Amino acid sequence: MSDSSKTSRLLSEREIFLSFCREESLPKAAKTLGVYPSTVSRAISALENFLNTKLVEKQEGRLVLTETGRRYSSILDENISFIHEFESKLIQQIMEVDIISPEWVQNHIIVPTLSKFTNYHNIMRTNLVISSSITRMRLGTPTIFVGSGRLDRRLNNMLLKNICEVPLGIYSFDKNSFSANTPLDVDDVKNLSLINVVDGDGKSVINFHENKNLHFPHAVMTVDALDKAFFLALEHKCTFVSCYGLVQSALETGDCIEVPLKTPMDKLPLDLIFTDNNNKEFMSLARSIHEFGQNLLGVYL
Repeated sequence: MSDSSKTSRLLSEREIFLSFCREESLPKAAKTLGVYPSTVSRAISALENFLNTKLVEKQEGRLVLTETGRRYSSILDENISFIHEFESKLIQQIMEVDIISPEWVQNHIIVPTLSKFTNYHNIMRTNLVISSSITRMRLGTPTIFVGSGRLDRRLNNMLLKNICEVPLGIYSFDKNSFSANTPLDVDDVKNLSLINVVDGDGKSVINFHENKNLHFPHAVMTVDALDKAFFLALEHKCTFVSCYGLVQSALETGDCIEVPLKTPMDKLPLDLIFTDNNNKEFMSLARSIHEFGQNLLGVYL
């Protein structure tokens, strides 16, 4: 027999004492609880020291309750079920939630929203997962995904609210390679040596209405977030795909240029996709992320 509780939580000294009262025997109480008799004896002694009173005494070679012990046992017996019920409700209120999104969304939307959503700490255990794909979703776990994976089959039966349509462009720190008078067509874009960004489906975010899913045989590298493309391009001084909000400062200082295109690129949908859930606090958190993202990106992009 292992010296541990049959339940996943630790038994209190009061609960161990109450079990002894019900069984009227150390060995029987120990067997019921799944612990050693010595554990029951130590718990009763610790409780007596805490209360500064005798709860049990020896009579004819066996332990029996004192008068105080009987009164205390009666009080515990009347209230322990209420305490367990109350504790159970508290435990059930703590919901484990996964929030999955690219790193820049985590930093700019998720974390600020959680800091404002002050009530969630007492009711949710939140796991933040940095990913541009929903592949990290755990079956059965309430999930919030913020990204561009609306066509992913794993999102079936989840709720979708669009945060915004992100306008995309192609930018370069090499200002001498492109002319404002010679806009690029789709074939020109395909042959660019650039830092490409893929969405949650692993497809390039550089799309045109008449020509989806472009391939870039001369791509310098592929990343999964617009901010990564910007910082890598800054480091390597090469062409990249991004949105205006991330390059605005570089454009204003003249360090970066927007590559002219004959046809505007398709906008990238940034969606809030979340589990349909009856928990009002979870739904409130999802709405808060959606509203914060809309307010932020309405200016940021």
